[in-house]
Amino acid sequence: MADLCALAIGGSDSSGAAGLVEDLHAFRCGRVRGAIAVTAVTAQGAEGVVAVHPVPPEVVRAQIDACLKSLPVRAAKTGMLLDRGIVAEVADAFVRGESVPLVVDPVLESTSGHALLDTGGLAELRTRLLPVATIVTPNVPEATALTGLPIGDEAGMERAGRAMLDLGCRAVLVKGGHLPSGPCVDLLIRPEAETVRFSSPRRPGPTRRGSGCFLASGIAAGIAHGLELPAAVERARQALKSSGNPHEEPHKSRFIH
Repeated sequence: MADLCALAIGGSDSSGAAGLVEDLHAFRCGRVRGAIAVTAVTAQGAEGVVAVHPVPPEVVRAQIDACLKSLPVRAAKTGMLLDRGIVAEVADAFVRGESVPLVVDPVLESTSGHALLDTGGLAELRTRLLPVATIVTPNVPEATALTGLPIGDEAGMERAGRAMLDLGCRAVLVKGGHLPSGPCVDLLIRPEAETVRFSSPRRPGPTRRGSGCFLASGIAAGIAHGLELPAAVERARQALKSSGNPHEEPHKSRFIH
């Protein structure tokens, strides 16, 4: 682990259930050293997010630059970015650090419905951050917000993923857990490649908080180890199941046209 490091850029969660806590948990499970750049301090509990205090964008950027310059960062992952200024600084950091693969988890709101990215930040994410992303990991509501496309089934997930590729990212993992019925299906969509379909039986009850953070960071850990994206996604899904934060049964994956 000493020569492999992954960087998580996102917010703290005082309840310990999501955000940077889960990012570091995923990095440990993925056998990489974790570094962090804090974008915001949040107060959260059983009732959801009750307060958010943003870190100044220039301080976020200073944290990123310090990590990229002094640590063997092999992959990075973004979570909660809050506003246009923070998104812009992150995007600029990775334009200059093009050799570091970037996983973008487009966190728009908390599980309890508290907004975690404002309108200006969403626009900046679409135009500045997605073009430098190695992979973007939206759930269905996030994919709709990013593309304006309604999603009611796997065909809709595919269309939204292709639309995000047109925004400049190199790959998209559209997570289908928000669809109303059927198995939980995630689609890995890349230009000029077969779509990879990951399917798991749907479990009753709500998705546990922090599962999206863990999955995206698990993918970053796999990338840090040099895995190709399908293998990194599969490894992250398996790690999520066995990490003590499961939201699905063992999955099956196959290639589809």
